[in-house]
Amino acid sequence: MNDNEVRNKEINLLDLFWYLLSRWRRILLSAMIAAFLFGAFTAIPSFSRLHNAEYLASLQATNEKKLQDYEEEKAHLEERLALIEEELGYLENYAENSPLFRISPNNVYVCEQVYYIDVESSLLSDGLFPLDSSPVCSAYHYVILETASSFALEGQFGDDPYVDMDAGESLLTVFTDETNNLLIVRAIGASNQEAEAVMATAAEAIADHHDIISKTIGKHTLTLFSSNQYHTLSKSLMDLHNEYTKNYEAQIKEYNTVKGELDALEKPVLSFLSVRLEAKRTIKYALVGCAIGGILSLLFYAVRFAVLAELANPKDLTDSSSFDVLCVIPTKAKRIRFDQWIDRHRGLESADRREECIKYSAATIRQLAGDTRSLLFVGTVDSERIALLCEELKPLLTEFCLNAGSDPSTDADTVIALNHTPAVIVVEEIGKSRHADISRELHLISRSPAKVLGFLLIGKE
Repeated sequence: MNDNEVRNKEINLLDLFWYLLSRWRRILLSAMIAAFLFGAFTAIPSFSRLHNAEYLASLQATNEKKLQDYEEEKAHLEERLALIEEELGYLENYAENSPLFRISPNNVYVCEQVYYIDVESSLLSDGLFPLDSSPVCSAYHYVILETASSFALEGQFGDDPYVDMDAGESLLTVFTDETNNLLIVRAIGASNQEAEAVMATAAEAIADHHDIISKTIGKHTLTLFSSNQYHTLSKSLMDLHNEYTKNYEAQIKEYNTVKGELDALEKPVLSFLSVRLEAKRTIKYALVGCAIGGILSLLFYAVRFAVLAELANPKDLTDSSSFDVLCVIPTKAKRIRFDQWIDRHRGLESADRREECIKYSAATIRQLAGDTRSLLFVGTVDSERIALLCEELKPLLTEFCLNAGSDPSTDADTVIALNHTPAVIVVEEIGKSRHADISRELHLISRSPAKVLGFLLIGKE
């Protein structure tokens, strides 16, 4: 696209702007009509509902239902939030008080003792603990578990019995090798001292129950076969830590979700009817209608400007034809300052200079006509306006014979007059005459012997 094309587009857009601005009265009227229609269609049903008892009752029921649903949902979310906070408190207490979380899964200290059980032949087969083929091992197995539970319940690991029970059963474990009559007891801790302390409790329990098991199940001897201390990696403890972390993070995520839902829960907007509210609603829709009406009116005139290609300013004629614009004669109508400001930017004269423009037009015509004394005024505007212009010019051009014609493309008499008139003045109206009609008119004039002196432009009424 070259510079001339760009310049032409800018000029056309500017012409469109001033064209739309010159139609401000009609655009404003369209906006006001749309505002009235929108407001009326909104106000009539709205104010009629104010006297409808059935509608008011249903509106009240709807408001109560909204409030009830809101309160129920809020109570449900608050209850869920309280339960999650309770669970988080338990998990935090568990991690803080349980000795299992003081032990690193990658470095677990273990104290292990292996006992050999020598059972005499008089052992009763239907003893108190017929859990398997070796009642003595089963009895000690039970004793160790009870010791761990009792040890936990005594508050050795914290204040929460449930936490202590879990920790006790994890810190102290027992295994039986019934084939070789071995009882294996293991205690773990964060250090050797902690593991030894737990093992000492287990050893004390085994010694205390030796005589009881001997009397109730059968005589036997219990010999400490070996005692070892070592540290290792505990997969079960690592799984416990990972499970706790996963559970804690899930609770935190659920807490944030529920908290977000609770914060986002808004109190319902209740619907009420009153003269004031309905008036506000009517005004709102009236403003919407005003905006829609104004936009549609702007679009209409923009399309009209593009499709009809009406004469926007004097420069349009000088660019599209080889004839000069003699003068721009303003309309007789009284115009406000805003219209005068628009006219100045469109290249038009203000209404108070009409007489001056008529005199200037007469002087220009006298100069261009020369010896010609017969002039024909033609144009695409109304013939009445052409005749009125001739009447205004006659007192200033008394030596000339001024004839008022019409559009030669639609009036046969004007075509005949063109063949008998030496000079022609073309009269067009800004904002109404179309370029296509002007071109057709100039083509017909060019086929006649008449000479075109120039254009006289008049403002739109």
